[in-house]
Amino acid sequence: MKKTYAVRGLLEWQVALEVTGAILRICFSGGSMGSNGVIPAKYITDNEAIQHIIEQSAHFKSGRIILLSIETPAEKKEENPSGNQENKGTATMNSRNHGKNKD
Repeated sequence: MKKTYAVRGLLEWQVALEVTGAILRICFSGGSMGSNGVIPAKYITDNEAIQHIIEQSAHFKSGRIILLSIETPAEKKEENPSGNQENKGTATMNSRNHGKNKD
């Protein structure tokens, strides 16, 4: 299932979450401010491992990261007819020992 997470009040935000000796960097993006209001920065994923990491983080438990929506496979939307790309944000995993000698 696809979940959309958001961070209110920010246009973009990169958070580093520690996961068993590694760092998962998640980039929330696509936020905007205008005359119609504020749209929060978002991150969309269907990766259950990343969903679990986000939902167990202090940022999620404190309400800094919120769960904006859940889309189950039966609710999948049709292809975007306008051709615009959906903003999914990005996530990368780095070892905490990156660049260090293993002596």
